[in-house]
Amino acid sequence: MKKKLSIGQYILKFGMAYMIGIITLSAIFIIFNLSHSAPASILVLLGAVFSTAAEFILDHERVPNKKEKMMLIWFSFLMSWFVLLILILTAVLVLGGEQAMAELGNMVMQADATKMIGVISLISLVYLIILFFGYGRFAQIQYDAMKKKGRI
Repeated sequence: MKKKLSIGQYILKFGMAYMIGIITLSAIFIIFNLSHSAPASILVLLGAVFSTAAEFILDHERVPNKKEKMMLIWFSFLMSWFVLLILILTAVLVLGGEQAMAELGNMVMQADATKMIGVISLISLVYLIILFFGYGRFAQIQYDAMKKKGRI
């Protein structure tokens, strides 16, 4: 009988890698007084996906099957939004306190809902595409490279 595979550890690994990457990226932007760049954020997401997929491959000596891939995609997607939300709320609270948190709430309430939904949908679509390819085709490329090098 096959032992049921737990995806939870890989989602936590993804979340930690993504959080560390976003914090590092933000620190670099602040230190060097750079404006935020969407491609840089996408690279952080790719890095988190690649490191998670590599750990999965090393642990199981195979790429995720279809069910595992879908679970990794959706739970990583949810984790990425959770990490972003936590980091934004923490930064606002630490940098501006309760006053800044209230201002953020007011700003969100006054924002055009249609535009917010559009932006969130677009970002979500990009994230899902990256996760789909990251845990699919790119995981297969990683697997083939690891196998060729004798790591698995």
